[in-house]
Amino acid sequence: MTPAEIRAMNDRIAARRNASAQAGNPLPIASPKWADAVFDLGDELAARHAETAEPYPLDVQADLRLEDHCTVVIRRVISIGGTGDEIVRLIRAFGLDATARERLLRTIRGAS
Repeated sequence: MTPAEIRAMNDRIAARRNASAQAGNPLPIASPKWADAVFDLGDELAARHAETAEPYPLDVQADLRLEDHCTVVIRRVISIGGTGDEIVRLIRAFGLDATARERLLRTIRGAS
């Protein structure tokens, strides 16, 4: 096999491996340093490794900043019909610093 054929084969393999991660919703949050994207798969979060393209499950406590974890929770609450007041109370209860809390509140208010 030529190097080009090997690269093409590896690309096809990576595409198959990524199918599960790409079936989820991409999240607008900061990825861990080793990842290039984070996906919400419904029952877990997965990050796609930047070099190997393998999807890895995330531990929200260890792999995400508190603000990013809060974003994931808020998106899930919105997706099941959470009201604006409920979202605001949730953001305030999450224990974010004032700057992060106000940034999320502005984002939510702007989206509604």
